Amino acid sequence: MRIIGADACKGRLVYCVLDSDNMPKDLGDYYRDGDNFHQAFTSAHGLKQLLDHQPDVIAIEPTGVNYTRLWVRKMTESGVKVMLIGHTQLRSYRKNLGLPDKDDPADALAIGAYCAEHHKNPARFVLVRDELTAKLRETSLRLGHLVRLQSPMVNRLKQDLAYAFPERADTATNAPLFWRWVAGTGKSIRYDRELEDSIGSGITPEMRLEAKLLVMVQTEERRVEFELRSILDDSQFAAYRTVMKRYGMGERVQAMLISQIYPIENFLNENKQPIVIVTKGKVSGKPTAKHISLRKVCKMLGVAPTREQSGKSATATSKSGSELCRTAAWQWLFTRIESGKSRLKNQTGQDVYKIFLDYKTHKPIKLARSKTIGKVVRMIFYDLVDEINKV
Repeated sequence: MRIIGADACKGRLVYCVLDSDNMPKDLGDYYRDGDNFHQAFTSAHGLKQLLDHQPDVIAIEPTGVNYTRLWVRKMTESGVKVMLIGHTQLRSYRKNLGLPDKDDPADALAIGAYCAEHHKNPARFVLVRDELTAKLRETSLRLGHLVRLQSPMVNRLKQDLAYAFPERADTATNAPLFWRWVAGTGKSIRYDRELEDSIGSGITPEMRLEAKLLVMVQTEERRVEFELRSILDDSQFAAYRTVMKRYGMGERVQAMLISQIYPIENFLNENKQPIVIVTKGKVSGKPTAKHISLRKVCKMLGVAPTREQSGKSATATSKSGSELCRTAAWQWLFTRIESGKSRLKNQTGQDVYKIFLDYKTHKPIKLARSKTIGKVVRMIFYDLVDEINKV
């Protein structure tokens, strides 16, 4: 099998071509020979250069999403299988090959060698999302970016209002009408009268420009949110949304979680059931069930820490998985479970709130929240398994 091991850079791809049945005996010598590595620039000529090697597989590390996205799409369209290798796996594998230098050729070689060694085991590779799921994730990330853009704009405007229109400095909200009025693109008799009676210096041209930018961002946010909703309405996500709605999760949280774990079948066995193996316990020595599928899903969603034991500590852990999903889950917990005003009222909401209160009684609040989210993710996983098996 002909494999291209590639490392994506800005505007180019550094790569090497390997044969899985005829690998170099000494990869160190192969690395030191610069003639074994090539560059393909981001152009039609660069794509043709890659395809002229007639590869069966291109292996690439999915870091620098915008760098790799074009190559992944074009190679897939050309019938070349794409395999993605995680950063953590690549880093340790590169060192294992005796390639301590962190440069583009070393990464390309490690990626290609890793693919040649493990290509028969899909679990060793990062999940390649289908086109619609990739679009869902991209739209979700873009929406989050637009939300983050607004905070500094609103803060700046509120500071300006303190001297320009102090009566509204503390009561100004994200209401589109108010900011459109500040921008001069919306009319409001009420705000006009209040400004006439204000002791402030008045709305300045600089404030109007800042408000116009804010209104533009808010308008784009609504457009992207509509696009996100249309993607979520696709029938392939119906079972996932059915489950997540029981937990009171909004469209933005749904999109973030679904884009990370869809399709759930990738984590199950051929009978669409969770993979569970029984092994001898490391401490007890007794038969212990290992919930492989559940553990992988929890890791993908950022709620299963990675154990890092050392001579100093036997229980040290570190966060792993998607930080964005972890943040989305925490926001959901604050707004739909902890908050009495908007707390989820159905049976599922009551069950989760009871779990949270139980943890809160015996543990510090931060740990109680973390434990509750972990428990909810496990509940969602088994609910999803039941839902897809109904189809």
